[in-house]
Amino acid sequence: MTALSDVYIIGASETKYGELWDRSLRELATEAGLKAVEEAGITAKDIQILYGSNSLAGSISGQENIGA
Repeated sequence: MTALSDVYIIGASETKYGELWDRSLRELATEAGLKAVEEAGITAKDIQILYGSNSLAGSISGQENIGA
């Protein structure tokens, strides 16, 4: 396995906090991801890897894996 080098975080975002019952987890993740890309000033072709995080969805949806 090769060690990573020259790794940078160039964009980050989050969604509004609160009881957003009218929005799905997919919609919230998409919103945050698109905002991060916009903040970074890049396009999809520039992305080599994207990491997402969610600390509550498993508990409230009964699905402990948010998928790839």
